[in-house]
Amino acid sequence: MDTEIVVFLQDFGSLVGYKSNIVPRVGEKIKLSHFGLFKVTEVAYYISDDSSLLDNHLMYVTIMVERS
Repeated sequence: MDTEIVVFLQDFGSLVGYKSNIVPRVGEKIKLSHFGLFKVTEVAYYISDDSSLLDNHLMYVTIMVERS
């Protein structure tokens, strides 16, 4: 199942959003088409918590990047 990922560039704001089944880790480098190469500095997982404990699910992931 693909996860919605939103990329934020430090001191800029939202850069791009995409869906993937691979979530980058802190310290990894990612290449975004038309934007260049970036290093991941933070990863945050947003989980739905308005259901019962067993029904919670991943809504989306945000990653903070800096130019590499």
